[in-house]
Amino acid sequence: TFSLGACYALNTKSPTVPVQGSHDLEIYQMAYPGYTVKPLGSCEKVLEAVKVFSSLESLHHLACCGIVDRDYRGEDELASYRRHGVFAPQVAEVENLFLVEGVLLAVARWMHVVDPEAKVWEIKAWVIGEFDKFKEKFALESTRYHVNMALNSFGGGGNNLEGYLEEFHQFTSSIDPAAIYAEKLADATKAIQEEDFDWVVRNFNHKSLVNQVGKFFDLKPTSFSDKVKTLVRSGEFGSLEAILQHLPSL
Repeated sequence: TFSLGACYALNTKSPTVPVQGSHDLEIYQMAYPGYTVKPLGSCEKVLEAVKVFSSLESLHHLACCGIVDRDYRGEDELASYRRHGVFAPQVAEVENLFLVEGVLLAVARWMHVVDPEAKVWEIKAWVIGEFDKFKEKFALESTRYHVNMALNSFGGGGNNLEGYLEEFHQFTSSIDPAAIYAEKLADATKAIQEEDFDWVVRNFNHKSLVNQVGKFFDLKPTSFSDKVKTLVRSGEFGSLEAILQHLPSL
């Protein structure tokens, strides 16, 4: 079906990057200045728009690559998306781009913090500590996501009710939510114990986290993101380069 989202994505005269939400818009516009960034509202709409846009390349001769949040998606799902021209950042959600080490260091230097490296270490330790508080929630939400993905793949075979029920039983018996939860919790615990900050920002979905970082720079909660955007627009202290390192090359 030729969706409204796909039509919206096609309404451009430059290479297009459909993204999920309007909150993604400004940061992606700075990261991809040669592209028209279009917020479409959901991962499904981004996928559909890229597929339709690419299928009509002979009519418009423009490139189109989509970007969606990583969220709880596994590597197999992300690889499938990449084959269709849809990519994910190396962070769980776009807000986490403001938490990557290079950005934090750039902010600390920009704000003339006496010891920028020590400040960044303090913030990283705090982020990992916050993730420790939410690791069970992370494991549960990740389990929910992967179980739902598995259930959605059920083909519904069988020539009659008995055959259908047998196939359904076999299918569902292969899904073990407890095992998935244990695996995700073990991954989270390992990252916390090893102080693997990159793993944490790549997997930690927590919208309010970024705003709370402002307290380390004596900023109001709503001010930190605006400060980062101002810094990135200026291009100072390698801030844009730090973000680009965690975004796909289009």
